[in-house]
Amino acid sequence: MTTKEFHTFITILVKKIFQESKILPASLFAPLPNGNLLHCAKGFENNDDKQSTLNMYATILAVQQIQMYSFASEAWMARENPGPFVAPSQRSDRQECLFILTCDKQNNHYHTMLKVERTPDKVQLIQSDTEIADRFDDRIKLFDRVDNSKLTKHDLKKIAKEYELLEKPSWYNEIIME
Repeated sequence: MTTKEFHTFITILVKKIFQESKILPASLFAPLPNGNLLHCAKGFENNDDKQSTLNMYATILAVQQIQMYSFASEAWMARENPGPFVAPSQRSDRQECLFILTCDKQNNHYHTMLKVERTPDKVQLIQSDTEIADRFDDRIKLFDRVDNSKLTKHDLKKIAKEYELLEKPSWYNEIIME
C-alpha cells in the first residue's frame, strides 16, 4: 500500500469513527508488518500532555519499526489575519475541524482538513479549503522525535516500559484487517 493509498484509507476510517462517536481523540494509525492496523487514541488536556502523547506515539513508531503512519485529531482552525498570531483555539472566529496527516520514512506526507458542522441532529464533515495544514505537519513530525537507528533493543524495551507499552494500555489497539 502506498502512502497516498494509506492516507485515503485512514481518511475514510476517521470519517466513519467521527460520524459514529462525534469525537476524535489524538489518534495514531499505522500498518503493522503482520498486515494489521495499529490504532492508538489518547486525549490530552494541555500542551505538556500533548507533547507527552506525541512523544509516546513517536516511541511506538520506533519500537514497532513502523515505516508510515497517520495522525488524526480534532482541532481548531481560522483564517490568518494581519497582525500578531493568535492561536485558533483562542479566536472567536474559530472553526472546529478534523486534521489527518499521513507521513512515511521517505518524507512523503499528505494531509486533509475537514470542517466539522454540528447541528442538533447530525454532524457533517466538509472538505476545507483552508491552507494551514503545513503548520500541523511541522509540529507533529513523529519520525523526528525518536532516532531509533541509535537505539538498542534494550533501549527500546526501556522506553516501552516507561510509556507503559509492555502491558498495552486501553488506548492501544491492534485492528485485525481482513
